[in-house]
Amino acid sequence: MSQTTDELDFSYQSLDVVSAYVEDIGVERARQEIYDHLVAYVGEVLRLRIRGHWEVNNNSPWQPYPYLVGTMHDPVMPINVVWQELSGLDPVNLRAAAANEVRRKREPPG
Repeated sequence: MSQTTDELDFSYQSLDVVSAYVEDIGVERARQEIYDHLVAYVGEVLRLRIRGHWEVNNNSPWQPYPYLVGTMHDPVMPINVVWQELSGLDPVNLRAAAANEVRRKREPPG
């Protein structure tokens, strides 16, 4: 992606720029060429949003995977956000999928 740092500022709005890029190059190409980069970028947007940090689940029977932990959130899975958006027939909307992941993982006040 040849976007400026003004466009890719790790905000929810910047996910619209990334979504448009994925649509431009095609979902299949995105899966093959930039999947890990998408998970990393979406993850950083989510990490900042929940004020969390990265961890790695090494106990998976398949392979280790990264996830996010925040004080008021169950584990947040950027990999699920990207997988969902690159697996559907609808236009890619990483912003909505990321927001849904945060809402779904929010712990109720104790």
